[in-house]
Amino acid sequence: MITFNVKPLQRFSLFCCLTIVGLLLTGLLSQFLLGSEVNATRLNIVTVVQDVLLFIMPAILTAVIITRQPAEYLQIDKKLTGVGVVLVVGTLIASIPVMNVIIDWNKNLQLPASMAAFESWMRQAEDAANEMLKTMMGESTVISLIVSILTMGIMAGLAEELFFRGGVQRLLVTARVNKHVAVWATAVLFSAIHFQFYGFVPRMLLGAFFGYLCVWSGSLWYSVIAHCFNNIMACVTMWLVERGVVGTEIDSFGSDISSVYDIWCLVCSMVFTVWLMRNTYRLFKWLRTDTGDLQGK
Repeated sequence: MITFNVKPLQRFSLFCCLTIVGLLLTGLLSQFLLGSEVNATRLNIVTVVQDVLLFIMPAILTAVIITRQPAEYLQIDKKLTGVGVVLVVGTLIASIPVMNVIIDWNKNLQLPASMAAFESWMRQAEDAANEMLKTMMGESTVISLIVSILTMGIMAGLAEELFFRGGVQRLLVTARVNKHVAVWATAVLFSAIHFQFYGFVPRMLLGAFFGYLCVWSGSLWYSVIAHCFNNIMACVTMWLVERGVVGTEIDSFGSDISSVYDIWCLVCSMVFTVWLMRNTYRLFKWLRTDTGDLQGK
């Protein structure tokens, strides 16, 4: 069992304070590093700085301060299993058509006329985020792809999982908040913090999947693998589209519910996704029972 040096409210307050410090440091350094010229190199450097100061630092420092078992608290003390990784990655691949339908639905949502100003602001924020991603990708060279995979794929996936699942979700779970509430509350925050409102629902669902991987397995590494793999798929897809290797229709694969072919893709996607998630849960439950580990520890 993990023993803590401070009470739940104090743990949460410490985490929030460290996050605010990280946010301030990130803002100051970003202004200095970006200067007057915004390009792919500088944006990638700023992204790494943000990942370290805003996401990694608060999670690790909080864990080190509040307990003498920081690795166990962050759930980074357990090894991965090959079967578990295959199931997690397979679930993400199988869910692509289902997620594309949800992405398409969320992207085309329209608010009431009375909220036109708010909707316009959300559209502008979404466009700005997409433009920044394109700038970060830089030229469609192999080097730019490798840099994008390292920064937006691996580094961002690791940092965000440490912060959200290792930090926020663990604070809630260890404070005896219901694990399902903890998972979904963290998923909502995870999606909202990206300020991409027309991708809010699919990102929230991904966040919930990452959260349940931690709860089921007792390890942060499966959610890190899933997050990194999802980001890498997005980077590679954007790169292939920019190079003209594939068309933009790849982003909507399986989402045309007026097509018989896409409907079958969607049905197969739903069946295989549920089947893989069920087997992932059963595997992790068996592994944790076999090792005497307790869920939600």
